[in-house]
Amino acid sequence: MKSYALTAVIMLTAICAAAVASEGPTVAQGQTFRKGGFCICNAFLGADSVFSCEHIGKVTIRDIYARGWRIAHMQDVKNTAGVVELVIEEQR
Repeated sequence: MKSYALTAVIMLTAICAAAVASEGPTVAQGQTFRKGGFCICNAFLGADSVFSCEHIGKVTIRDIYARGWRIAHMQDVKNTAGVVELVIEEQR
């Protein structure tokens, strides 16, 4: 009975260790994380709409790319009149 309990403890320890080791993003040697941010536009009218971004201020979609950032995600906010949110990150 003790050997089954010991085996179970060892297996659970290995499973937990693997789960903790794989948690979250990792960085390969010599690489760094990109900087990212959030933007919002309260009246989206197309490419010339102005977004307020936490890292780069008030910009259009063209400005985001011109300043070396890219749009990682774009989302319409439900039940609003034209509110759009962006997630941006630095390009390499």
